[in-house]
Amino acid sequence: STSLLKTHIENTLSLAPVTNEASKVLGADFRIADVRKSWDSVLLDARAYQVLELRVTCGSGAYMRTLAQRIGEALGTHALALSIHRLHIGHRSLWWRL
Repeated sequence: STSLLKTHIENTLSLAPVTNEASKVLGADFRIADVRKSWDSVLLDARAYQVLELRVTCGSGAYMRTLAQRIGEALGTHALALSIHRLHIGHRSLWWRL
């Protein structure tokens, strides 16, 4: 539901650190306040949202946020990567070919 999605997003954003460092101004920071406002405006809409959980095996240099956007385009809608969890890094063995 939209309320569960909103709660998940708010909880995730609450984990982002707040900083006043001079090096983090004008785009060098995560701009957490702007991100929160953007999410608030999106979630005010009463439409239903779908959340897909995907497992991807890819090479280095693959951009999961771009993949999410392209999946949305292929489905004729908008999409984003709500969360990304890297499970492995490094060489993967092809054990099924042994």
